[in-house]
Amino acid sequence: MEEKYKITDENLMILSLEVIKFFHESMKERLKDLIQTSRDTTERSYKLISIYIGLLTFGFGYLYANLDFNATCYAIITLLIGIIRATYFILLVLLPRTYMPMGRNFDELQPNEYANGWNEKVTTELQQKLILRNEIISLNDAIETQHKSNIKRVEQYRHSLNSTIWGIVASVVIFILFSFF
Repeated sequence: MEEKYKITDENLMILSLEVIKFFHESMKERLKDLIQTSRDTTERSYKLISIYIGLLTFGFGYLYANLDFNATCYAIITLLIGIIRATYFILLVLLPRTYMPMGRNFDELQPNEYANGWNEKVTTELQQKLILRNEIISLNDAIETQHKSNIKRVEQYRHSLNSTIWGIVASVVIFILFSFF
């Protein structure tokens, strides 16, 4: 297993508290950005599934009212297959997903453990550096998890759009084939 990148004890002593705070703030902004991307993907997915449901309702309604095995019906059936596949992928985007909230619970911060591990010789600045280093590690884990989740969801969203496009293309081909042959 690959060891995660972290600030070493030696470098922790060299870096100023302000620099470590900068790293921490920068990583918090990165996580906020990734969470916003996740929200945007979810919002677009809800809009898209509304369109898909409308198209499915219209397509099945047309088939029920005009069931006749001709080029139009075969083309609509093909289009519906593409939209059903697209709906499946968009549902994968919308179903409960991995979410990494910012920050930690009080019990996860473990203030008693920190206090027990320090003596009066540990300066306030060093205490802050040590705590921030652990928070940076936690933020990094959250960023990696959220990033992987976002990539997976974007791929599913892309598969959904591709399914719709291929459903349209296939329905046109089916319509042409059944109309002229």
